Amino acid sequence: MKKFSDYIKEQLEKRSKSYVIEMANLSGTNTGLDDVFIWLGDCSMIRGFRIKVSNIPNKSGRMSKSDSFSIYYPDFKTIGKINTKHITKRKLDKIVEFMKVNEQAIKNVLDSKIDTVEFLKQMKTV
Repeated sequence: MKKFSDYIKEQLEKRSKSYVIEMANLSGTNTGLDDVFIWLGDCSMIRGFRIKVSNIPNKSGRMSKSDSFSIYYPDFKTIGKINTKHITKRKLDKIVEFMKVNEQAIKNVLDSKIDTVEFLKQMKTV
């Protein structure tokens, strides 16, 4: 019987040969999430659909692990340390609201059913 970790490695190798896996970033101007950058990126093979959230106000671009945290569907579990000086409970609730109202569009773009341009057309601000 194959180990689960071997299965994941095998799937990622198959995928890396046939897909370009990128992350699209969205600013607060586009999402309605003031001074919060989020990234949409495929992680469905490992943990499920998720978004990454910047721990630094208005920060996009190269990040270290501590500069961001992830929120996963379907239970909106967070992974990583949240900078509560920037991401308050109210902001976190608003980010989750954004994820809920855009759930199908986010899953579609992360599952390569639509492209980023189509996602932006479908995306609702909060």
